[in-house]
Amino acid sequence: MQGRWHGNSDKWPHINQLVKEQKIGILCLQEMHLSDEEKDTLNSSPGLQIHVISSIDPTHPNAKGVAIIINKRLLGTTGIKMHQLIPGRALLSVIPWRDDNPIKILAIYAPNDTQQNQYFWDHVQSKLRSLPKPNIMLGDFNIVEDALDRLPPKADPPGPSTLLHELKTHLHLKDGWRHENPDSLIYTFAQSALQGGSQSRINHIYLDSELLPYSKEWDVSPPGIHTDHQLVSARISSKRMPYVGKGRWSLPLYVLKDEELGDKILDLGRTLHCEINESKDQHTNELNLQTAFSLFKQETIKLCRTTAKKLIPKKKNKLRAQQKATLDDPNLSTEDKKVVSLHIQEKLNQLEIMQHERARDH
Repeated sequence: MQGRWHGNSDKWPHINQLVKEQKIGILCLQEMHLSDEEKDTLNSSPGLQIHVISSIDPTHPNAKGVAIIINKRLLGTTGIKMHQLIPGRALLSVIPWRDDNPIKILAIYAPNDTQQNQYFWDHVQSKLRSLPKPNIMLGDFNIVEDALDRLPPKADPPGPSTLLHELKTHLHLKDGWRHENPDSLIYTFAQSALQGGSQSRINHIYLDSELLPYSKEWDVSPPGIHTDHQLVSARISSKRMPYVGKGRWSLPLYVLKDEELGDKILDLGRTLHCEINESKDQHTNELNLQTAFSLFKQETIKLCRTTAKKLIPKKKNKLRAQQKATLDDPNLSTEDKKVVSLHIQEKLNQLEIMQHERARDH
């Protein structure tokens, strides 16, 4: 998160809007720099529908920091238990979920230094011996488990990787995004061009073997706030929940503002009016009021669906396709992939922030 402020803009209203718009139940943030007093103020603010659980390092209050954000629109906050494993680095929360089945989330902000990173995983595992085992571990791990998760490709030292693997094995955790996308390349962190432009997938959501089959909609996308990390997300359901389909299609309200669509629907309505008048004098199985009205509805829905697809930022979809094609292109050099992908990612971030701010203003 790189602290609370970007210029004179407070990021917390943006975070509140983010979890509301995307219906995020639980969000993990790193590099918070959030004092206990600020946390209490946020939790008592009537304008925010979020509950913040956080941990800072009192010896370095303006560095580190990890937090778990609860969307109060979707989850209750009564009975939450917090265990601070490593101040500002590792925070375990037990959150009531379905019936008597709590969800245990370990939020991570691992050190960037290789030696400290290696010690960190050993420290976390020792702290967990007397605590509930998390079924979700997520955050900024500052480490990749495969050389292909960096651009240019580069494996991390074996020490930290080995200890992280041991921790995952002990907790029976798997990388959900990689499980769903075994052959895809995508990155969650990018240096600026001045820093070298390297990219890496260091933000993860690990799930245990019970939750993994009930996870879907894995995604990596810009969060809509000013940060150099992408948002990794997934929808996780309880195995006790009945299957619920996608439901009935409904017209997005923003489609109604499209003038061209309105004109086309009026044309269909005029055609329907003519057919209704004709059916008064000549009523057959093919030419009748019910059939004409049914066709009118079908054509109107088809037009609305087509328009909705066009109005959903086409530029974002095109940029994502370009980025994927760039990363998968075997004929491009690593340096070219790095430069082009970084340029595309910066454009995506800008579009996401613009879209997020417009939604918040309205």
